[in-house]
Amino acid sequence: MDRDIVERLRAGTGPIKPNLIDAAADTIERLRARVGQLEADASALAERLTAELDAARREVCSLEADTTEDQWEYARQRGWHCFKETGK
Repeated sequence: MDRDIVERLRAGTGPIKPNLIDAAADTIERLRARVGQLEADASALAERLTAELDAARREVCSLEADTTEDQWEYARQRGWHCFKETGK
């Protein structure tokens, strides 16, 4: 239906009929809602993947260093911020 609306809008040489305007407005509202949902989904996915990456990095730090302070230093040297929730 979207393609039909676009073709009809582009082909229009005279005044646009109200039903075409309503259909275009409905399509725009539907697409805006879909874009909003996709943005929310992408944000949630980014948060989840960041948490998984931080967990993996903390695990690497724990395997490479014995003490908590050494783990934080190991992460800092690599530019990792995987201990941010601990305040370090």
